[in-house]
Amino acid sequence: MMNRPNPTDAAALSSVFCTGQLAGIMLAIAVAQVATANLPEESWTLRQQADDALFRKVMPLVFALNTLTLGIAFARAEKQQRSYFGAAGLFFIGTVADTMFVNVPINVTISTWTAGDAPENWRLERDKWLQGHWLRTAFGALSFVLSAVAMQS
Repeated sequence: MMNRPNPTDAAALSSVFCTGQLAGIMLAIAVAQVATANLPEESWTLRQQADDALFRKVMPLVFALNTLTLGIAFARAEKQQRSYFGAAGLFFIGTVADTMFVNVPINVTISTWTAGDAPENWRLERDKWLQGHWLRTAFGALSFVLSAVAMQS
């Protein structure tokens, strides 16, 4: 006879899944950015604007699911697990903060550009965006690792 899943385990598993999904999305975006860094300005601008339009729709849901699952996992966790889920939550907050204070403002700027007629410093904006993105990717990956460790503890 099968046992019913423990609600704490289900919450922890959901948290690991969601933080892993976030880390995967962030890593895939970073790889795509590196792969397209040498595109001419017009092509790069159009690609960045298209990516931003998609992620403006997707990321609020991803962030909300991470907030929900990490919060539930933290609330239901035992003492040692709670420390790991708490740390995972802090790194997740770092991901969101970096997104809101670094990448989104740059995306707003890029959204005003006309492809083929971007400012002379467009490469500086591209590079600042990528630096911020690597930071949030690291935060997202740490959130995932800490959630996975919490589930095993």
